[in-house]
Amino acid sequence: MAYDRNPASPHFGRLYLVYTDSGAVGSADTDIMLRFSDTDGATWSNPPIRVNDDATTRSQFLPRIASDRLSGNIAVCWHDARNSPGNNTMQEFCTIAKPTGASPAFMANAPISDGTSDGNGSNPSVAGQLDIQFGDYSGLTYHQGFAHPAWADDSNSTGDNPDGKVRYDAYTDRVRVDPCRPLSDKLDDLEQQIQDMQDALASGEIPAPPRTPAKIAAVRAAIRRLMAQARNLRAQLKRCRQQNP
Repeated sequence: MAYDRNPASPHFGRLYLVYTDSGAVGSADTDIMLRFSDTDGATWSNPPIRVNDDATTRSQFLPRIASDRLSGNIAVCWHDARNSPGNNTMQEFCTIAKPTGASPAFMANAPISDGTSDGNGSNPSVAGQLDIQFGDYSGLTYHQGFAHPAWADDSNSTGDNPDGKVRYDAYTDRVRVDPCRPLSDKLDDLEQQIQDMQDALASGEIPAPPRTPAKIAAVRAAIRRLMAQARNLRAQLKRCRQQNP
């Protein structure tokens, strides 16, 4: 659970709860779900919000949630098997939501771990000890715009696990909201639109027949206007990157 502790947040005092759930008892198709309460837990939002955005029937589990006191943003991280054909290995995934709407709207899920871990990192070295597979070894904190998940990882993706891929080691990374992402996405869309128009002009798809010189000139002028908008966006994006290194 996590509280929104930012007095300037529109949902100051909101309590968030994350948990793992499935549509049927015993199903491996588990999801990360979120509910929130504006009454200190006396009542809860319904229906729950699905946090993971995959379209698979594989497992997501062991979620953690934290709130940034300075912004009211919430971060959720979890073990995710969406990329595991056998549903038996995991990556650490995270997402972030801002407290701007009536309900949290999470950004696209992103893999945080560089490698893929299996459930063998806790295998006992002595007969009779308990094999707890992935166990319950994960954590999350969120402060000054950076979320810091921690999890048990036996991928040895960093090359410095003393036990290689045999045992778990503690891994961490940091996650942040990219303040320049809206500009970047808009620029990507605009550049794709320009490319599509240039390709259509070259192939004769536009302008519509009859392809008079005036019509072709009008299309080229429209492309030039879009290219000018793209140049302006690139300049804005450059400034944003400089201000938010």
